[in-house]
Amino acid sequence: MAARLLLLLVVWFHAQVGFASHIQGRDAAAASNAPTSSNGVSSSAMQNLQHELGFNGLILLSNSPNFLNFTQAWAMNYNATPQVALVPHTSNDVAVAIKWVNAFNLDFAIRSGGAAASQSHQVIISLSLLNTVDYIPSQGVIHLGPGNVWGDVYDAMADLDVTALGGRLPLIGVGGIVDAEVVLADGSIVWASENPDLLYAVRGAGFTIGAVTEYVVKAYPKPTQIYSGFVLFTMENFEAIAANVANTTAHNTDPDVAILMGVVLSGGVQTILVFPIVLGTEAFAKEALSWIWALPDPILDTTTNVSWETLQSLQLDFVSHPLPTDDYQQHSIVVRSMTTSILQAAVDWQTPLLSDPRWAGLQILIEPFIPNSFASHFTTGPWPHSYPTMHVIQLFIQESNAATSDFTENFNQLVTGAGLVEAAAGSNNVLQRYPNYYLQGTPANQFYGSNLAKLEAVKGEFDPHNKFNKGIAITPTTRSRA
Repeated sequence: MAARLLLLLVVWFHAQVGFASHIQGRDAAAASNAPTSSNGVSSSAMQNLQHELGFNGLILLSNSPNFLNFTQAWAMNYNATPQVALVPHTSNDVAVAIKWVNAFNLDFAIRSGGAAASQSHQVIISLSLLNTVDYIPSQGVIHLGPGNVWGDVYDAMADLDVTALGGRLPLIGVGGIVDAEVVLADGSIVWASENPDLLYAVRGAGFTIGAVTEYVVKAYPKPTQIYSGFVLFTMENFEAIAANVANTTAHNTDPDVAILMGVVLSGGVQTILVFPIVLGTEAFAKEALSWIWALPDPILDTTTNVSWETLQSLQLDFVSHPLPTDDYQQHSIVVRSMTTSILQAAVDWQTPLLSDPRWAGLQILIEPFIPNSFASHFTTGPWPHSYPTMHVIQLFIQESNAATSDFTENFNQLVTGAGLVEAAAGSNNVLQRYPNYYLQGTPANQFYGSNLAKLEAVKGEFDPHNKFNKGIAITPTTRSRA
């Protein structure tokens, strides 16, 4: 049970349509007949993809009504305004797409089913329709397509007594693997377990080695006792809650006990939300986190015994913006230790913005991790290369009127907030990496440490020309793998 909640809090990266391939968008005819389409992809390239290579998935141009469903980033600051989306139905389609973008030297990014920031200014290859969920009892494993989000997986397995160790939020893309089917840069399709180094790299390097088209993950018994829910408080309780969150974060070593904290807007008023997640009975939960129920006058207390599936759906309520919008942005700060001054700095950023009618979606999310949360993965993949305690403070902002949204102003507000939080944390307490997945701009050596040399060598073997170049900047080398 301890391992289940421990991994529940560790996220590894990260409409069905007809099977006939067709181009959608009002410029489809122009794309077929003109020398080039408005996206810069030649008509000969488009025709080659559909008619000569035999791509059987969906081809979307940027003006298709469904285009953003397959391409839009989680937050505005990650959007690269891609122009073409390819939506494969099979791993063979993915192989065709990879061969095509490489043959025509097109910039591309692979996107799975979650809220990832994988972006390209030309072509997105969306794997969202590769959404298999297949439990194999005799092997004790589950085959999962990367187009799933964890909510899909939990729903599909609701009637079973086993589950996968997945993301805390049901909208997070699927990952975490025993094996994986991978489409490599040359279009070949392999199973990662055939080469231990490839499996090692795929586990912690996302889509920098190849395009994963199917995961195999171990099945685990579902927890039978879970106590969770939301407890809402007024800001009058902030000092007490901040002190208790900092104390719990510093001293809790029980992987069956976890909390989240947020400062959200309820009717335009700041409200503190505490979200305990405990694998155990009500009595155990209220002993382990007794301070929550000792606080006076909660606005609302929904904590109760819940099922595994209910726990996942509860957490969607904790995120008021589960889907991206044009003007939505977020910024994350990672610290080694949580303090009351850090939490106060986040609130100090949020509070003055409340009086400005331009701003909505102002939220703060605190995600503490217990010590050594990542230790069990230390030798099975390149990330993490070490396992210091890491806690996350997330700042969210959105403009009230999307039509007048100012990207730069939104971003500057987040930078200001991050600066306040980092100053309160102190430079020695801030980590320039994010525990759940890679953040754009993080130097690869900070993310992978001494494992980077091996990872670069693996990439040199399987992607020597660096075709999978989005996200983590890994330079392929010809060094021998250890």
